[in-house]
Amino acid sequence: MIPLDRYVEQAIPHEAGHILVGRILGVPVSGLDHIVVRGPNNELLPGNFATKTLSPDPAVVAFTPPSILEAYVCMTGGGLAGNIVSKVKADEYGLERDRADLAVVSTQPLEEAAQQARQIIEGYIDMFDNLRVAIRSRYTVLLKDKDTAAGRYTLLTSEQLEQICPQNRKLFPASSYK
Repeated sequence: MIPLDRYVEQAIPHEAGHILVGRILGVPVSGLDHIVVRGPNNELLPGNFATKTLSPDPAVVAFTPPSILEAYVCMTGGGLAGNIVSKVKADEYGLERDRADLAVVSTQPLEEAAQQARQIIEGYIDMFDNLRVAIRSRYTVLLKDKDTAAGRYTLLTSEQLEQICPQNRKLFPASSYK
């Protein structure tokens, strides 16, 4: 089991990378959640962070416009790119999930997708840094209460993300931004 502090340190830039790249390229990203996990002695364990976004349905990938698939590939690589840009090693657990998501739409290696995403993050480094600060702040507030129950909690809403990193709405119809 990865220690909680190390897990959170790598997860913050990872999720910031997914969010920033997705929103810049037009993949709808509507928030960020954190799953609080308690151990057998009620101790806090590393729980998943979950970027709320659209994922391609494997049944319709063949009919999906290439521009949408390309944006999704880059957004998927955004997590690893966030770790690379922030110089914080990514854990394999998160990368395995990203590799599986990427495999639905592409044969491109995650590391290659991350290099494309890295360029976007570096072009919007202030937004990336602001996302990292916001994620850390909201995570800290959530866990300040030592009695926080196990469960899924919203860290950043779509409205909060809009203030930090406005959603590009050119790829998808307006109805998909709820």
